[in-house]
Amino acid sequence: MLHSQKPSAWQVLTVRGRTGCVLLMAPTPNEEAPAIAERIAESLPEDGLRQTRIVCTDDPSAHLLSTLRNVMPKLELLCLDPVHLCMTFEYGTYRRRTKASTMLRTIMQKFNAVDFKNMSAYNSRPFNGIQDVSFDHITKTRREQILSGGMGKAKAESLLDSLDAAKPWQCERDCIEAMAAFVRCFPDDVDKIIPGPNRSGRQVLYTACAPARMQWYFNNIRARHSMRPDRVVLLPAGTTSNEALHAEVRAWFRETQQMHKSTLEIKLRVLHLSKLMTHHAGMYRPTLRQIPSGLVLARSVVSSAWNRRKPWSKFAGQSGKAHLPLNERRQQEASLVKAHASKKPAANIKRPAAMRHCAKKPATHVLPQKVRRTPFNRVRVSTCRIMGKKRQGGLKA
Repeated sequence: MLHSQKPSAWQVLTVRGRTGCVLLMAPTPNEEAPAIAERIAESLPEDGLRQTRIVCTDDPSAHLLSTLRNVMPKLELLCLDPVHLCMTFEYGTYRRRTKASTMLRTIMQKFNAVDFKNMSAYNSRPFNGIQDVSFDHITKTRREQILSGGMGKAKAESLLDSLDAAKPWQCERDCIEAMAAFVRCFPDDVDKIIPGPNRSGRQVLYTACAPARMQWYFNNIRARHSMRPDRVVLLPAGTTSNEALHAEVRAWFRETQQMHKSTLEIKLRVLHLSKLMTHHAGMYRPTLRQIPSGLVLARSVVSSAWNRRKPWSKFAGQSGKAHLPLNERRQQEASLVKAHASKKPAANIKRPAAMRHCAKKPATHVLPQKVRRTPFNRVRVSTCRIMGKKRQGGLKA
């Protein structure tokens, strides 16, 4: 599962594995397919990339699939996260759960359901974004009812009441009929304008039911039914685990406005290590999964890494300072920022206060500047009276 956080000069790319382990947390210049594939190839081992068959993302495309296949030769399925549609729909209610959003989550949950008794019934050709897909006449009519709301009220309520979230969708027509019934039963909720896309809820659902986009959703069903049942258990719903990780990243950097790229890499490496430690402890001790990750991390780092005398003596006996490539890069970045700031015209003009307190004479290249009145150089008028007479003149600040 991969996802990138935006907008920023350097975006954070995160990748999680099948068990929810954080495999990658690294900065990337953009979220284009070549940049993502290059970063993944640099950071993840080749043996692991050769074994990758399924990738879940929030923005699949034929270009992304073909680019990732250059670094993942056995990649078969690119799946669209079904939960993102629910989160976008809840923007219209200020991220609050309503009856309408709960029903929409039930509809989209069927893309993550698995029928363990009949696994082979859902095996079909994966969609790669190139095949020509289209709906039949009945399915097109049901899709148009999403915009018009023309489905009968009794039929719509009957369809929604008979939904079983534990069973996956059999075909595209069933899913689109459920969407048309959802629009008919919750007209006020789907008519609200959703911030972000700046469209109504019914227009967002109509776009989500496009033929190609619907096939990306059905890749989730194909992927889960192509895996062994014991491996499906630990799979999250789409990229929700990545969304939770991004919430943690935003909390970590909430008070940080800007930083150098090398500093960002160091912080992400430390955070990556902390996520690996908690995941390792949770996998070997399943009961720890019920405890917040912060408490698990605090208990995990109690034991010292130097539990033996020999490794510590070997580390302490090394001569010279350790080679820190990221520290060297940070110094280079700081010098580039300083050099760029000195090229600006305003950098060659000294402020009046600085010129007044400077011991040396100002350089000849300093341009003349009018004195700007500030609270620090304004002449204060005294209101004191000495022997009944008002003091003449003023006091310098």
